[in-house]
Amino acid sequence: ILSEKDQLNEQLDKQIDALRNNFMIRLVKGEIKNHISIQDACEKYNVYFDYDNFIIMLFFLDGASEFFSRQMNKENDNGKSFDIAKFIVQNVVEELMNKSDRGYMVDMGDLFVCIGNFKEKDNARSLTNTILYKSKMIINDAFGIKFSVAVSSTYTSLEGIPVAYQEAIEAFEYNMIIGNKEIIFYSDISVSDDA
Repeated sequence: ILSEKDQLNEQLDKQIDALRNNFMIRLVKGEIKNHISIQDACEKYNVYFDYDNFIIMLFFLDGASEFFSRQMNKENDNGKSFDIAKFIVQNVVEELMNKSDRGYMVDMGDLFVCIGNFKEKDNARSLTNTILYKSKMIINDAFGIKFSVAVSSTYTSLEGIPVAYQEAIEAFEYNMIIGNKEIIFYSDISVSDDA
């Protein structure tokens, strides 16, 4: 009976996680219009935006990395190596983000993002850069996983999150076509576009 209860609780937790992720996807894409419902849903899903400064980080896993090469040699992978790599990146980045500020990873399907929530707007970019370089070093050294990241500008409200997401996508596309940086900030490409 106890194992059945544990299995039921585990299944319920998975459902809550799926609902939380769906809410976060809608938040990132700007599909939630009622500000009160955002606050209520955040509370319901234990998402706490304690600060007013937001950055979106868009992650792209490098399929040619050592980790994927090792995993592809195993039979019946069926995309499990991608899921494992994503899980590793998400956990390391979230842990480092939550040491000083807040970070929530959102699985968008093929891509995943981190909503960074910072105490101070002036330090958000340098903290993001530091956290991402530490994450890259830890993840590459321990697991052989390489990834690139596109980072938005900083916004001072929840309503800025969808704009930040669009900036991260634009920076990511720019990096794929023109650049080749491991970490690219939207402010870097918007400056070069104006020149």
